[in-house]
Amino acid sequence: MKILGPKTRQVLCLWIAATLLMMPGCATLVSGDRQNIRFTSTPQGAQIAIDSVPSGVTPTMIPVGTENDHSYTLTLDGYEPAFGVLTRDYNGYVLGNILLGGGIGLIVDLISGAAWELTPEFVHAQLVPIDETQDGA
Repeated sequence: MKILGPKTRQVLCLWIAATLLMMPGCATLVSGDRQNIRFTSTPQGAQIAIDSVPSGVTPTMIPVGTENDHSYTLTLDGYEPAFGVLTRDYNGYVLGNILLGGGIGLIVDLISGAAWELTPEFVHAQLVPIDETQDGA
């Protein structure tokens, strides 16, 4: 007894394949390809540049793409600049692809950048005043 005809099976297979290709991975669903990084400084009001692009003033939360490492600089007149790096690491949600998304979900997470997370998630800079006596020497 035939349950499905050849045309129906073909359409069903194409529909399933298309659905699987469009299925996002676990990390893409849960955390996305951007991560909010909180920046603060003492004193407040420092200019934040991420990858040399002006991005805000402390205190603030900035969404940053997770596909690469990023350098940051905090600057404030009269203070030494503070430098650092946001480093990408594996996002734990990628492991969910083993149970749910399979290989396709992993590929989606890798392509979208959601397979990564940045550390640290919180940046605080204790800005050091420029010693004016050394400038004149």
